[in-house]
Amino acid sequence: MLWSQPLWESAWSKFRSALVKKNTINMKLTKEQFLGIVRHTLTFVGGILVMKGIVDDAAYAELSGAVLTLAGGLWSVVAKNK
Repeated sequence: MLWSQPLWESAWSKFRSALVKKNTINMKLTKEQFLGIVRHTLTFVGGILVMKGIVDDAAYAELSGAVLTLAGGLWSVVAKNK
């Protein structure tokens, strides 16, 4: 056994309390994290669309750039209105 039981319980307790507060997951993304998730999602979806021949790569590059620009702009507006 690599870990003793008390150490495991302590680590699990700290991990759980960091993630969960009042029965909800406490997760706030920064702008960079949010845009990173959007960028990777667009890359994944774009790969599928280009592979199936639904859209060509140049058109999808422009479309994904526009989506990222809009997402960044909306994030800035929302963040400044809080």
